[in-house]
Amino acid sequence: MQHCKWTKQNIWTAILIVLIVITLCVIWGHSLEGPQDSSKKSQALLENLVKPLLGPLFGAENITEYFVRKLGHFAEFFALGLECFLLLWVRRKIELHWMAHCFCFGFLVGAMDETLQLFTGRGSSLADVWLDFAGFAVAAGLVLLGTWVKKVKFYREVH
Repeated sequence: MQHCKWTKQNIWTAILIVLIVITLCVIWGHSLEGPQDSSKKSQALLENLVKPLLGPLFGAENITEYFVRKLGHFAEFFALGLECFLLLWVRRKIELHWMAHCFCFGFLVGAMDETLQLFTGRGSSLADVWLDFAGFAVAAGLVLLGTWVKKVKFYREVH
């Protein structure tokens, strides 16, 4: 039996996989909440965090529970996209084939997220699937941009 060497790459791989699983549990856990519990959490987040932070920028009257819910969708999937694409980067798999798998995964998680809400009495929205995917894609874009910048910097140092 061959033992796993705990290289830096393997450690980061394990950390990112654990973070992805935790993020999926958070995303789907929120989807399984009933309408009243979900609304209470959104209201608490609205009053205690989002309005104080974003109210001065956008006007407190413009920061609504609807805004908090949409921001939550985007933020959860931004985290998931960041974790997935950092995993590709750590594993040195920034290739079209693996990126396509990641994007499909992000979209399917969003679709599953909205499907779960059908069973809680909250309803489902195709627009939320696209918002989820947008958060995922923005994070992916940032990782890919960082990868490109690193390559350009390395190329300039070598030449």
